[in-house]
Amino acid sequence: RHPIKNFIGSRFMKKLLSIIVLGLLLTTSISHAKSKQELHNDGIKALQEGGKIIYLRHAYAPRTVENGNNDKKYKVNKCSTQRDILTEGIKQSKLIGKFVKENNIDIEKVIVSPTCRTYKTAKYAGWEYTINKDLQNTNKKKLQEKRFQKIKKIVSKWNGKGNLVLVTHFMIINPTFPGVKADSGEMIVVSKEMVVLGRIRFPYDITIKD
Repeated sequence: RHPIKNFIGSRFMKKLLSIIVLGLLLTTSISHAKSKQELHNDGIKALQEGGKIIYLRHAYAPRTVENGNNDKKYKVNKCSTQRDILTEGIKQSKLIGKFVKENNIDIEKVIVSPTCRTYKTAKYAGWEYTINKDLQNTNKKKLQEKRFQKIKKIVSKWNGKGNLVLVTHFMIINPTFPGVKADSGEMIVVSKEMVVLGRIRFPYDITIKD
């Protein structure tokens, strides 16, 4: 056999083989990617078993100048200086509470950040809650890292038969679970080991900003 032909043939076969393998891997990953409905159903099942943790992004709070925009004038316990959940957010919060009751989900403990939009989400869902500043996001990197560690400690120590709810913010959930872009009022259901078990979304109308 001609050595050059052997070399070309060998390179061609290796490239072809690598393309086939890559194609199989992509096909496998796509086939295992769960739909929104599957994640929804998995989330309900996990919560009905109990002992899980819900990272709940606060209900819909539109970013408008009239609604506190980016909390630039933020003052603790003064909702007029913060983004708030308003009409549609209240409606969504009540929907979350109704969903929990209708699906026989045991909410044993609820912890919220000190911002109005988080504790109001819990309030209108019909839950009693405690406030923990570690669930509030901050622009200070070192402080944020400390808060992440404290939250993880709370999660790892959870041993209740019911479920623990952490009502928090996008900037807490997203870095904790890379690739999970939590929507307003969305539940990210996880285990104590911080494994995502399901995701449950609740509808809201983005055109309602009052």
